[in-house]
This record gives sequence, C-alpha cells and structure tokens, in this order.
Amino acid sequence: MTHHHTSVRRLAAGLSAILLLLLATTACEKRTAVYAQRSIAADGWEPFDTVMFVIDSLQRDGNYALSIDLRTTSSFPYQALYLRIEQHWEDPEMVRCDTLCCQLATPDGDITGAGISHLQYTFPLARLQLTAGQHGHIVVRHIMQREMLPGVASVGVKIERETPAG
Repeated sequence: MTHHHTSVRRLAAGLSAILLLLLATTACEKRTAVYAQRSIAADGWEPFDTVMFVIDSLQRDGNYALSIDLRTTSSFPYQALYLRIEQHWEDPEMVRCDTLCCQLATPDGDITGAGISHLQYTFPLARLQLTAGQHGHIVVRHIMQREMLPGVASVGVKIERETPAG
C-alpha cells in the first residue's frame, strides 16, 4: 500500500507542477503585437518597389516600440542601407515618415550582423502611443542611389508593447 500512496503523491505533485506551469505561461502577457517579414526578389530590390505590412487592429492601448528587421546576403555591396518608412494609422489617424540608416558594417568593413549565409539585423525606429482598435499599414522602401540593390533577402517589422518596469 505504501508504494501505491507514494505513486499517487508523485502523480499529484507532477500534475500540480504542470498546472502551475500552464497558469504561469498563460498569465504572462506577450509583448510582441506584430511581427512580419517579407522576402525581397533574389535578383535585387528595385528603388520604387515597396514592401507593405498591413497592421490589423491592436488589442490594447499602450506605448509600442517599432523596429525594422533585415536579412542580407554576402552580395550586399555597402556598409549601410538607407530606408524610408511610412506609417499610416487609422482610428485615430496618424501619419509618420522616417528615414532610417541601417549600419550593416563598421567603417573598417567588419560585418555587424549575426548569422552565416544570411545576416540578421534589428534596428529600432520609433516609439508610438497607440490605442486599442487602431490599425493601418507600414510601407518600407530603400532610398539608395543604385537602380537594382542586390543582397537584401528580407525586410521585417516588429511592434512590441512596452510594459512598465516594476
């Protein structure tokens, strides 16, 4: 009988631990409200070819941090990439246009990204106060002098809700 009671206690303790873990993970608030990436054509990114991200209705009011993710290949010919990012928000209406200098290498030519065949970069762009139900779109395009820009594999947008320190 003692062996049976020990097994039942272990099972109950295991189930309790699993239940607590499930409660802890479901109680944690996810900070990332939006994360999307779009691939760029392998033959290059044309200067007026835009990358658009449609932002569905946000769930909560708050302060949000917007960042741009890039993935490049070894064929990218420059140390920096200049982007124009246009944001159009509705309910309430807000329009914002930014120019972002994405420094991909040091002045000595040392690559700053992480990865092997594709290098990953994240660049903070803006902090925004957004409201629940707000939606819109973000448009990204490069503003480099070159006609066809090789070596950019993808562009991404991440919007994270900032949680108060506590």
